[in-house]
Amino acid sequence: MLRLIATILVFTPPLTFGYKCSFYDDVYSTGSGSLIHSPNYPRSFPRGIECDWAVLIPNAESITIECEHFSLRETPNCYMDYLQISQDGKSLDNSVLYCGTGYLRHTVYADAFIAHFRSEYRRYKSGNEQLKSSLKHHGYHSSSGFECRLNYTEVPAVSESKPDSEISENPETSEGTCECGKKYTGESAGRIVGGDEASMHEYPYQCMLKYYKSDYQFCGCSLINEFYVLTASHCVVNEDTGEVINPEEIIVSLGDHQKNTPDETDKTVHMRVTSIISHEDYDSEKTENDIAVLKLEKPVEMNGVISPVCLPFKEEGMVKSGITGTVTGWGVTSSGGEDSKMLLEVNLPVLTTEDCQDMLGPYVTDNMICTYEEGKDACQGDSGGPLVSYLYNNNSRLYQIGIVSWGIGCGEKNYPGVYTFVEKYLDWIIRNTDGKFCKK
Repeated sequence: MLRLIATILVFTPPLTFGYKCSFYDDVYSTGSGSLIHSPNYPRSFPRGIECDWAVLIPNAESITIECEHFSLRETPNCYMDYLQISQDGKSLDNSVLYCGTGYLRHTVYADAFIAHFRSEYRRYKSGNEQLKSSLKHHGYHSSSGFECRLNYTEVPAVSESKPDSEISENPETSEGTCECGKKYTGESAGRIVGGDEASMHEYPYQCMLKYYKSDYQFCGCSLINEFYVLTASHCVVNEDTGEVINPEEIIVSLGDHQKNTPDETDKTVHMRVTSIISHEDYDSEKTENDIAVLKLEKPVEMNGVISPVCLPFKEEGMVKSGITGTVTGWGVTSSGGEDSKMLLEVNLPVLTTEDCQDMLGPYVTDNMICTYEEGKDACQGDSGGPLVSYLYNNNSRLYQIGIVSWGIGCGEKNYPGVYTFVEKYLDWIIRNTDGKFCKK
């Protein structure tokens, strides 16, 4: 488990013992930047050593350090061995410390990267007994250290001939060559309530939340970028205590179709969760602000089978009554019935907030939208899953417009299904994630 500590430190002179591990680098080529590693990696690094790295990439918009293997002994506040990374690319006055074992990824939104590595000269026995620094300078730690690569994204070039309306006004989203909201058509192809079985991997952004120990699927979710999935707060907040559940209890499965059938497809990926952020104003009684994001342990490898859904950054105001929405999930096929083993889909007419309020009254707020067709609906187990629509009716990209939230029964006459209205929460999503999305 990695430990991250925000800090301001005063440094003592380094004890280098002849190891020349520090460097300054200018990177001008496209692609990956520099490689940094602890001395002697993959062998253990020496005690009492300090390294400083500074990398300048003049055309970089952001620089990311990615360590597939990171192992420094974990101590309170990382006071012994640590890797320190500048937050602003200018100095270590504003920085974070990392120690522990696991996968490390950290992004700095600057054109420079500064890091400092220190290994403690002393070591301690268990309890309070201190072992004096009798270790020779060629003594080594049992931790194996780290090897990390610096990758970067370039400042986007704006073409002079590009219309103003096509220039992104939000620097935290990207257009370029990224893909989102595309159905998978590589394999040929039920019910949610009144629905049909989806084709294999038809909805590459669809994911499920399962309990790690029991493998029980309890909610749906959607992949919104390489590190984050979107779901409903009521899926991840304990109803009795009001506390967010421990992320270590959850696993996210992507690329699945027939759940609990491991040999059905080799495309399924299971990811642990490192953090859960539920909306700070989530109201369980009113089911208001029913939205949460989960951060995955490492980036998802995007391909045709697994890829994110589009979020409606450029389509605000496009959700109108009568457009067709598609909801997917593994939930029950009737109220109180059995859940589905296969991923199911159903197409439903969308109702705006105002039209839904006419049917359900004041229980529906401006942060909700609905779907309604008698006999067709999402149901228990589909919660947290996506409601998507093409919006432009060109069958090109699917945009997530809703999150399965609540309803009265499932598919009952005059009772629409209610969804969190994603358009209302785009700023919240950006603030509570890394803010990097495919903008199409």
